[in-house]
Amino acid sequence: MRLWIVGCLSIGLLSACNLPDPLSQILSQGSGEERIPSSQEFLTPGATATPGIFLPVSGTPTTSTIQAPLIPSPRVISIHMFDENHGWVFTEFQVARTFDGGVSWYDVTPADVKRDLFGVSSEFTDALHAWILIPELPDYQAGTLFRTSDGGQHWSSSTTPFGGGDLEFVDANIGWMMSDLGIGAGSMAVSVFQTTDGGATWTRTYTNDSSLEGAGESLPRSGIKNQITPLNSQTAWISGIIYSPGTIYLYRTDDGGRVWFKIDLVLPKGAEQSDFLVDQMGFLSARTGMLALRVGGDQIQTYIYVTEDGGNSWSQSGSPISGSGQIEFLSATDYIVEGLDQLFVTRDTGLVWTSISSEISFGYNVVELEFVNPTTGWVINTDSAGLRKLYKTSDGGWSWVLLTP
Repeated sequence: MRLWIVGCLSIGLLSACNLPDPLSQILSQGSGEERIPSSQEFLTPGATATPGIFLPVSGTPTTSTIQAPLIPSPRVISIHMFDENHGWVFTEFQVARTFDGGVSWYDVTPADVKRDLFGVSSEFTDALHAWILIPELPDYQAGTLFRTSDGGQHWSSSTTPFGGGDLEFVDANIGWMMSDLGIGAGSMAVSVFQTTDGGATWTRTYTNDSSLEGAGESLPRSGIKNQITPLNSQTAWISGIIYSPGTIYLYRTDDGGRVWFKIDLVLPKGAEQSDFLVDQMGFLSARTGMLALRVGGDQIQTYIYVTEDGGNSWSQSGSPISGSGQIEFLSATDYIVEGLDQLFVTRDTGLVWTSISSEISFGYNVVELEFVNPTTGWVINTDSAGLRKLYKTSDGGWSWVLLTP
């Protein structure tokens, strides 16, 4: 799961309470009526996804074996697909599965979830494994984690020492949590937790909150942290934005989160004194990964960086995109970027970009963009009345079919 409810920021890149696109989609999520934080899927065609290493879909329940009621005309607020047929969604009050690409949805909501699903942390690593974190209100510092390993047919639950933040799983057992402990004056305190038993128990490996025992300083409290990206049980990155022109906020651990060290990127030429946001980081394999570097200015630019050595070194890939939003990394060479009124597509790591216009209004109206291969994708769009609608494309975004009214 990724993306944060951050509120109003005031730096060169983000005007206080008036965030420019695309950062309004990335950092300012509003009060819960804007969008659910969700995992950014880094997908290879035909593979399932996790921000760490991909898992195969095996033993996937079918409509003939799952015992779940059909939901007529669901109001979809978040979507997570893993191939052309299988995936998960949140409606306002339900967790649902599809086996036909979003045409029909089956209610697999945990019986003890009694609240709406706006603003909850969640993670979906494949068609079978899911985690949903329901926070204790009002401070979000504890919660109940619901988890399934059979596609929602059965759920178990356990209490957690956190209630909100960025929840990520590498596989069915190993998970990380970056818990939000509060934001103020350009700083953000966090705690990092790990599980090795699928989320049943958690151990805090790091905190930078000086009021807590064992607080460290290797991950600075300064800066807004928007994402934790684990590669395995030992290596992970925390990224975000810092109130210092020419400075990138990107830190790495290689000991399970106990000690963090800063990672430097070669800054885009001519942008050395800009403000930067490191965003949408993920790995296609143990060695190949991507991240988006948002560069502030009169018009926001997005640069793609890639690694082929497990994150030890990063280099800029291709040319930047102006005013871009959400990104789907489909393979090492295929990317799709959402623009204000079109999609941008590359098949060669960003050397050449093709723009695709359609009847869907992208940009400010897009809640979520999800592609599983270069041709098949979904978008949740908000209409003029503020209602969310789910569309699907089978031709790479040139045309879209409305799935939920």
